[in-house]
Formats: sequence, structure tokens, C-alpha cells
Amino acid sequence: MVVVVIGILAALAIPNMSQVIETNRLITHGNDLLADISVARSEAIKQSKQTGICPLVAGSSPPACNTTANW
Repeated sequence: MVVVVIGILAALAIPNMSQVIETNRLITHGNDLLADISVARSEAIKQSKQTGICPLVAGSSPPACNTTANW
């Protein structure tokens, strides 16, 4: 009987858990973007220059902006 109850509870919890994980991933990406904007602003103030953020080309050394990205 206990195994049946646990199985039912697990069947109900698993779809909700995947939604929670997806929501947390979205929040994490939003926080990462906010941190990047904050660092760019801080550097602009510190260096008295315009700065910005851009997506990087994967595996490039030194880091380079991806000019074909759709931002």
C-alpha cells in the first residue's frame, strides 16, 4: 500500500519538478545577464569609456565578439 501511495505522489510531482527546473534555469540566465550588464557598467565608470557586452565566438582565443549573433 505504501509503495502505491509513493508511486502516485511521484507521478504527480515529476511534471511539477521539471517545470521548477526550467523556471530556475530561466532565472539563472536572467541573473547572469544582469551581472554582465553590471560589470560592463562598472568598467565603463572605472575606465571613463563606453563599454558593452556581446556574445563570444565559441573557442576563440583571444575572446572575440560574435557579430552574426541575433541579439
